[in-house]
Amino acid sequence: MIEIIVTGKPIAKGRGRVGLLPNGRSTVFTPSNTRKWENDARQVARNQMRGQAPLQGPLMLRVYIAFPIPASWPTWKKQLALQGEIQHTTKPDSDNVLKAAKDAMNGIVWIDDCQVVRTHIEKYYSEIPHVTIQATSTGMYPTQITKKPTHQPRNEGDQRAVSTTTPAASTRDHASDTSPREGTDRALHDTEQYFNLAPQTLEDL
Repeated sequence: MIEIIVTGKPIAKGRGRVGLLPNGRSTVFTPSNTRKWENDARQVARNQMRGQAPLQGPLMLRVYIAFPIPASWPTWKKQLALQGEIQHTTKPDSDNVLKAAKDAMNGIVWIDDCQVVRTHIEKYYSEIPHVTIQATSTGMYPTQITKKPTHQPRNEGDQRAVSTTTPAASTRDHASDTSPREGTDRALHDTEQYFNLAPQTLEDL
């Protein structure tokens, strides 16, 4: 499994806007906030991948989207949000945040997001806003297979991907009493860089 954590407020994929180039031709511009978040996420992903080739074949994604708790909320409401009893039911849509995350990982974590065949996504409130992206090979064959295989596909996933997971992430994955989302939140709380919301990898925490 490869895990990428981009700290900071989650940004949804903005709708492209049509504009004119100096030569008079029309083009579609990506909103600046979307472009900045995707660029930051790409840098985080490059640091985490450490020059390794993108994953190939069918992939499963788990994406956890943590939004900041509004400062204007009373203490009781903030506490309920942290406990998960108040859920994030306002904009942005989780699908639009997912789109930005998938586009940012193209060519770095995987070759193209068309490889994603299964997705689990959650959005919730957290004291530390961030987006966590976990990519795992399904172990199955891709559409592009050209020869009949001589063995059954593996369900355990891409073993090469496991080697890129940091020790902190590996510990969380095997903790029976901690969900992936809770493990990520706990790791972010434990870091000395608690208040630094600049993009970073687990290795930097």
